[in-house]
Amino acid sequence: MREAAVDFEFGDTIFQVQSFGVLKYRFRLDHPNGMIAVSPGGHLPTFLVQPRAEFIHALGPGQAVAWFRDVLEAECQFVQLSVRRADLFADFQGLIVSGDDRHRFVSRANKRTTDEDDETFNGLRFGRRSTGTICARIYDKTIELEESRAFYWREMWGDYDPTRPVMRVEFELAREALRQFGITTPEQLFDAVGALWVHLTDEWLSLRVRTDDQTRSRWPIDPDWLAVRRASISWTDWGIARLDNSKRTGELARIMPGLVGYLSSFGALTNEDDLDAILNRLFVEVDAWVEKSGVPMADRVATKSKAWSAA
Repeated sequence: MREAAVDFEFGDTIFQVQSFGVLKYRFRLDHPNGMIAVSPGGHLPTFLVQPRAEFIHALGPGQAVAWFRDVLEAECQFVQLSVRRADLFADFQGLIVSGDDRHRFVSRANKRTTDEDDETFNGLRFGRRSTGTICARIYDKTIELEESRAFYWREMWGDYDPTRPVMRVEFELAREALRQFGITTPEQLFDAVGALWVHLTDEWLSLRVRTDDQTRSRWPIDPDWLAVRRASISWTDWGIARLDNSKRTGELARIMPGLVGYLSSFGALTNEDDLDAILNRLFVEVDAWVEKSGVPMADRVATKSKAWSAA
């Protein structure tokens, strides 16, 4: 059983110190903006920083890195940041990929895997993480949203057709691959993003149109993949408040069916079928139950808010 986390002031920022580490790091500090792992030994970099995806999308990668740098330098005066891993992706409507299409891809990776859940196709994987270089994934982001609950993406997509899938093309570059491209710092990565995307969607992975030629690399590029290759990899400053509001809207949409179901069950048990009457009766019953439990509703909400912010 894990012990409860305790608050810790790192610089001028409050983190939660967890009773468990991450990877080979002994200490883990959690914040709604991300995680900092700390190693007291000399065989690892002193800090491992992992910003939350929402934080990166809210401020942009450059500002997200600057926030963590400020936190660390408030405590250590100077830090040298290096890049351990980079994920580059773009989302598309119109790109349709099936399991049978795995034979139409030309890739530098020998390993390719079909992702299925209860016989429902959800994408393809290329390469292995264990190589420490490059791997890629093409998958239906709309399906993944139901599991990750990152519903803010629907707002970020803007004017899209919710009846059609949104396919994500994603590349994961580990440290060794980044070094091969001469990238060691966040600033070098930001400058190279466009060139990296062109290389990855041209030289490393591409979708082809089948012909009678036995050599797949001579097959013409699929028109849908040309759109992938031409994608502009950039970021927009969404703002934390806007993204947070979008997350809350998505969470409300997620819990509403269950909430309505519980209210209707409560109405059936109390012989009430009018919403106002159900809510009035519910207030009386919940108020009495909370008072009997000895834990004020304000404390319960505060606990949930803290957990939700860290989720």
